[in-house]
Amino acid sequence: MQFRLNQLLAELPQLGEYLISRKHVKIGGIFKSDDAQGPERYFGLISAMIDAGLNIDDKYFCWYDTDDRAEIVGEGGYSLLDRFIDKRLKDCTAIVCYNDEIAYNLINRLQEKGVAVPKEKAVVSFDNSFFSQISSISITSLGHKEKKTGTAAATMLLSIIQGNEIISEKLGWELYERRSG
Repeated sequence: MQFRLNQLLAELPQLGEYLISRKHVKIGGIFKSDDAQGPERYFGLISAMIDAGLNIDDKYFCWYDTDDRAEIVGEGGYSLLDRFIDKRLKDCTAIVCYNDEIAYNLINRLQEKGVAVPKEKAVVSFDNSFFSQISSISITSLGHKEKKTGTAAATMLLSIIQGNEIISEKLGWELYERRSG
C-alpha cells in the first residue's frame, strides 16, 4: 500500500500545484465517490494544499456518486450542482473537477449565474477529453498523451494475442493549459 500512495503523491498533485502557483488559496473540488479515481484525485489535491500550507475547508468540496451524476450534468436538472455553487463555492477562487464533463457543466452553470471564469473562479479538471475543448471557455485539464496511451494499449493487446504475460504500465500525466484556469 505504501508504494501505491507514493505513486499518487508523485503524480496527482499537479492540478493543485498549478492552481497554487497561480496564487489560489481557497480551492474546492467536485469528486466522484464510488470509484477509485475520485478519492485518488481528491487526495492529490489535498496533498498539494497541505504541502503549500493551505487550509482545507470541507465546505468547498462536493462528492457525488453514479446515481447523482444526472444532477451534475443536467440530465435531471442541475439541483446538486446548483446547491454546490450557491452554498459552498462563494469564497472559492478555484475548483478542481473529477473530469472534463463535470468541469464543462460547472463552467456553463457559473456563467449562467453571472460568474466570470476564470477571472472570478478558475475551473480545472482531469482526462483532457473532448469536453475540455468544446466548452465556451476551453478547460485546463490533466491528461495522458494520446500517442503514449495508444502505444501502451497496442503493446498490451499484442501481448495478449501472443499469449504473453501482460505488464501494466503507469502513464504519466501532462497538463494541458487552456483558458479556464
